Amino acid sequence: MVLILSNLADKSTIEVIDWLNMGFVRISKENYLISLDIHMGNDSSNSTLNLSNSKKIDTNKIYSYWYRRDCFVLDIDLDKINIDDKRLRDNLDKEWEKLNTYIQFHLKSKRSLGCFYKELLQNKLEVLSIAQAFELKIPLTLITTRRSSLISFVQKYGDCITKTIGNMFKIEHSNYAQTISTQLVTENLLSTLGERFFPTLVQKKVEKVFELRIFYMKSQFYPMAIFSQNDEKTKLDYRNYNREKPNRNIPYVLPKAIEEKLQKLMDKLDLDSGSIDMIVTPEEEYVFLEVNPTGQFGWVSENCNYYLEEKIANYLQSEA
Repeated sequence: MVLILSNLADKSTIEVIDWLNMGFVRISKENYLISLDIHMGNDSSNSTLNLSNSKKIDTNKIYSYWYRRDCFVLDIDLDKINIDDKRLRDNLDKEWEKLNTYIQFHLKSKRSLGCFYKELLQNKLEVLSIAQAFELKIPLTLITTRRSSLISFVQKYGDCITKTIGNMFKIEHSNYAQTISTQLVTENLLSTLGERFFPTLVQKKVEKVFELRIFYMKSQFYPMAIFSQNDEKTKLDYRNYNREKPNRNIPYVLPKAIEEKLQKLMDKLDLDSGSIDMIVTPEEEYVFLEVNPTGQFGWVSENCNYYLEEKIANYLQSEA
């Protein structure tokens, strides 16, 4: 049996399932755990997960496990068991987080793809440092809390961008939502800042011929070139999608030297899959931006005819 942990909105998961020729169970936040039993000992270890859809999972019967995204949710309402102390509730949440991570660790011992705690613990700044150590070029970066330092950086390097230190996120208002994404550092922005502010990441803007989205799986790279600079809306960041006139996306072949450096990076990060973002400059330099352990890959598969969904399914159901 194949066990898949993925949110219900993920289209790629459905397409992978269409390629499976063996039984599977898909778990999401909506298909939560109503109970569990975990047995640990020197002779054997086993877990039983009871789901809200009446399915029972014996982890000894799981052949392979794919962590796509999401987490296990246990159906225990702390309000119903009269726990009012915030510190106690916070500690119980931490207890469940540790248990959630252990279940993922236990499943990782199967034939597996993806990793919950690698995504949970990944730090983009650490990844940039490791990439630099493997001689991958990275953008000139400043993290600062001072307006004077920010102004000096901009004056020295010219056009600069700012983006989140962690993942992009969305702020929802009563009648609209705003995504916090990559933005230019403008004179108007600088004029609104106080002398001290929350730690902010700024990078020298990297000029590009095109961007690369590279899906990585089990030592194989599947690169796609994105001609985002041809559209004012996506020029700064292809993730500012133009739905009416999408960017041109084509298959790409990475230089062997770049592929070898990326392989060292993924080995060091202990990632067996993920989506890598890079920029190719007019000087033909390859600039590493980030790696997302659960990044979208469906559009890479579709635009480049890589059939990644079939490849993932074949890996999950093939013999080790």
